[in-house]
Amino acid sequence: MSEVSRESRTGLIQAVVHLVNRNFGKLSKDFVNLGFLAEDVNLEPIVPAFETVFSQALEAGVSRMDFKAVTDDLSGVMYKFPFRVPPYYALIIRSLVTLEGIALSVDSDFKILGAAYPYFARRLMEDPDPQLRQSLKEMLFDGDIFSWTRLENLVASAASQEQLDLEVLLDQVLDFLVSTHGGMLRHQLVETAADRIDSLGWMTLQRIGRRLPRQLQPTRLMTSGAELNQDFYMDLEPVRQLIQVLQQLPGFSPDLLFSRLPRLMREPDARRMGVELAQGLAERGVVRLVKAAAGVSP
Repeated sequence: MSEVSRESRTGLIQAVVHLVNRNFGKLSKDFVNLGFLAEDVNLEPIVPAFETVFSQALEAGVSRMDFKAVTDDLSGVMYKFPFRVPPYYALIIRSLVTLEGIALSVDSDFKILGAAYPYFARRLMEDPDPQLRQSLKEMLFDGDIFSWTRLENLVASAASQEQLDLEVLLDQVLDFLVSTHGGMLRHQLVETAADRIDSLGWMTLQRIGRRLPRQLQPTRLMTSGAELNQDFYMDLEPVRQLIQVLQQLPGFSPDLLFSRLPRLMREPDARRMGVELAQGLAERGVVRLVKAAAGVSP
C-alpha cells in the first residue's frame, strides 16, 4: 500500500484551484511541478489545448466532471506535446478510473472528483502550509476582488466532510486574515463593509426623508432610491447565503465567533481595519455631501 507524499498532495490541490479558477497558464506550470512536463518545455501552445479540454468539462462544475472522459480527452493532448506520465501517477490515475467505473455500476450519477472535492476544500481551508495559504488566496479572489460566492461554495464543500473541525477552521481563517497573505482580504473586507454601511445609512436617510411633508422632502435625497435598494440587497445576498451555510454546520453556534473576538481585537491589523473603516465611511459621507451641494444625485 502506497501513500501520496505531502508535496504531491499540495501540488494536486494547487492544480485543482487553478482548474476551478480556469487559470490554465498556472495549471500548465502545475503539470511541470508534478512531473508531467519537463521544466524546459514551451508551455505557450499547451495553455490553449488545456482550455479546450477543460472548459467544456467545467461547465457543470468540478464536482460534476467525468474523470474518465477528461483523462481520455487529455490523452489526446499528451500525444501532441512532450508529456510524460510518472509511474507513480499512472498507478493513481488507473486506480481512480477503475474506482469510478465500479462506483458508476452502483450509482450512475457518481463522480469521483465530486467525492474528492470536499477533501480538497477542507485541506485548503485548514492546512497552514504557506503554499496552500497562497492557493486559498487565489481561490477567494477574482483578480483583486474578494468573491463571497467562492467562499460560500468552499465552506459548503468543506462542511460535507465529517472530519471537519469547525474550531480549527475558524482559527485558521483568523490566522489567514491577520497574516501577511491576508492584506488584500483585509482591504476588501473594509471596503465592502464601508460600502454596505454607507448604503444602509443613505437608505435610512431616504426613509426618514419620505416621512417629511412633501414640500420639505429634498429632491436629490429621493432620487435613485429603488435602484439603490435593489443593488444593496443584491450585494448582500452572497453574504446571507454564506451565513446560512455556516448555520448548517454541525456544532456551529454564535458563541464560536464571539469567543474569538478578544483575540481579534488584540491583533494590530484588526485594530487598523477599524480605523480604515471609519476613514472610508467619512470619505464616502463627504463625497455624498459634495454631490448633494452640487445638485448631483449622491
